[in-house]
Amino acid sequence: MLALDEQGQLWVGTDGSAETPFQDGAGQLWRAGLDGTPTLVLTGPLPAGLAVSPSGTLFFAQRRTAKLFAVTPDGKRIDFATGADGTYVRALAFAPVTPETRRAGIAGDLFVVTVSRQVWAINEVIRISGPFDEFLRQQSAQ
Repeated sequence: MLALDEQGQLWVGTDGSAETPFQDGAGQLWRAGLDGTPTLVLTGPLPAGLAVSPSGTLFFAQRRTAKLFAVTPDGKRIDFATGADGTYVRALAFAPVTPETRRAGIAGDLFVVTVSRQVWAINEVIRISGPFDEFLRQQSAQ
């Protein structure tokens, strides 16, 4: 999966050592700068979704655990949320900050798509309202 931040860096989540998406293994998060040079940022969690917040922070959904976390540019993992037991997170997206999304009351909000482990159809789209920056600053300081 891919996400592009405001600095033009491409974030790439891969299955790493997992030969198929349904196997366990060490996932990887890579960042490619403007010159195209890839840098391994994080190893361990298998990705299920990536999204860059309006403030430029990468959010990562971990496959099969329903865990969401933020990743700093230097690879520090900041735990953010955990979904209900028995769910998978399938996708993440942030609403852009525009005059239209401000009027709609969703500017900068995070949308999380979840499915039940027993039913492979979309079960919920969960909206999480920010602001996220202060939470991330506090967690980064710890």
